Amino acid sequence: MRRGLWIIAAVFALTVGEVCAAVPLVGCEPAGVLEPSGDLALVMPSAAMEMADGRWAILDGVSDRIVFTDAEGHGLSSIGESVLSSPLGLTLDDEDLLWVADSGNRRVVALTPEGDLVGDYPRPDDPAFDPVDLAFDRDGSTLLVVDNDGHRVVSLDTETGQWGEVWGEYGEGFDQFNHPFSIDVSATGRRAVVDVLNSRLMIRDPSFDFTFEIRDWGVDAGQLYRPKGVAIDSGGRIFVSDSVLGVVQVFDAGGLLVGVLADGDEVRHLRTPTRLSLGRQGRLAVVEMRANRISLWDVEP
Repeated sequence: MRRGLWIIAAVFALTVGEVCAAVPLVGCEPAGVLEPSGDLALVMPSAAMEMADGRWAILDGVSDRIVFTDAEGHGLSSIGESVLSSPLGLTLDDEDLLWVADSGNRRVVALTPEGDLVGDYPRPDDPAFDPVDLAFDRDGSTLLVVDNDGHRVVSLDTETGQWGEVWGEYGEGFDQFNHPFSIDVSATGRRAVVDVLNSRLMIRDPSFDFTFEIRDWGVDAGQLYRPKGVAIDSGGRIFVSDSVLGVVQVFDAGGLLVGVLADGDEVRHLRTPTRLSLGRQGRLAVVEMRANRISLWDVEP
C-alpha cells in the first residue's frame, strides 16, 4: 500500500502546476494534433510516421488499419482493413513503403500507400513469434523487429526475405529482455530498445557490443517506471515516454538526463504516451493512446 501511495504522490507532483526546481525541464511548443474524425477516428492508436509528401500514416491497431491524415490532422483515407490483425508497430522505408508489425497474424508485412500487399514475412518455424515494433538499420535494408513474447530482437533482410540475427533472451541481465516493446535506430546506427518490464532502455552500437543502459527504476526525473516509446534525434538525444507517469524525458547521447518535456516551468503531462517518432523536420510525434490522438511538439534544441 505504501508503494502505491508513493507512486500516486509522485505522479501528482509531476502533473500539478508547481514543479520542484531540482527537476530539469526541456521546453516544447504544441505543433498540432492528429485526431481525424468520423469513420477515420482513431481507437487506441499504436504508432505514427510522417511520410515524404507530408502526410502522416497512423497505425490504428484496434481497427486493424492504417489511417492517413494531412499535416493538420484531417483524415484522408485508410488501408489495411482486410490484411492486418492487431498491428502494433509501423515504420517506413526510403520509398515510403509501410512496414508493419502485424502482431495478430504473427508476421511482418509491407504495404504500398495504396494498400497493396507487397511483402509477407512470417516465421514458419516460430509459431509464437510476436512482432510489436520494427525499425530499419542504417543500411536501409535490414529490418530490426521486436519480438515481445520471445524477449528478443530479430533481423529481417528485406531484399532476400530471410530472417537472420537474434539479439536477446528472457532475463534481467545484459542481452536479456522482459517483454521489449519499442525500438529506434539513430543515424549513426545505435539501436535503442525499450525493455518494458525491466523498466529500462538498452542501447547497442552497430556491432551489438554493449554500450549502455538507462535503468534507474522509479518515478523521479531521470528514472524509468513504465517506459514505452523511444526516439533518437539527429543530435543523438534520446526521448523516452512513460505511459503511467504521462511524461516524456530527454537523455543525452551518453544516457544522462537532459530534462523532462515542459510547458514553461511545468512538466508537460500527456495522456498515456506510448510510441514516439520524429518527423522529417525533427518534430516530435507522441502517440497518446487513450486520448485516441497523436500530438506534435516542437522541442527546443
